[in-house]
Amino acid sequence: MSKFEQLMGMASEKSSFYKPIDITIAVDDERVAEQAVQILIEFFGEDDERESVRVVSQGNEIGYLTRTDLYTFVDSTTKGVGIGDHGILPGSGEFRIIELYCPQLGCEQRLLVVSFDEDNRQYCPMHKNTAMEIRE
Repeated sequence: MSKFEQLMGMASEKSSFYKPIDITIAVDDERVAEQAVQILIEFFGEDDERESVRVVSQGNEIGYLTRTDLYTFVDSTTKGVGIGDHGILPGSGEFRIIELYCPQLGCEQRLLVVSFDEDNRQYCPMHKNTAMEIRE
């Protein structure tokens, strides 16, 4: 089945129940259908509020196409448990845990972090004005 036939079939199944955002697309043949699919994918992708468009062909109203109608023309992959097991994340996979401690005598508060910013210090939960320090 051609894209033109698919678009016409999907549009003719829907009545004016769907409210377009003042958008009508004219699809008269297969060549235009190819372009229309790409345009509609971009159109719906730009704004989640867009629900449907009115479709005309040869001057006759055919019906409406919705966002979900275009899913037929978009490649997708099946996702499941373990699908990203071999994915590569940017950056180094190595890190070291940094232990921070409260320098107040007798305070046992500590904090484990993987990054430490001298300009954005963590403070002891017990001594609110005391910055935690790195334990070497």
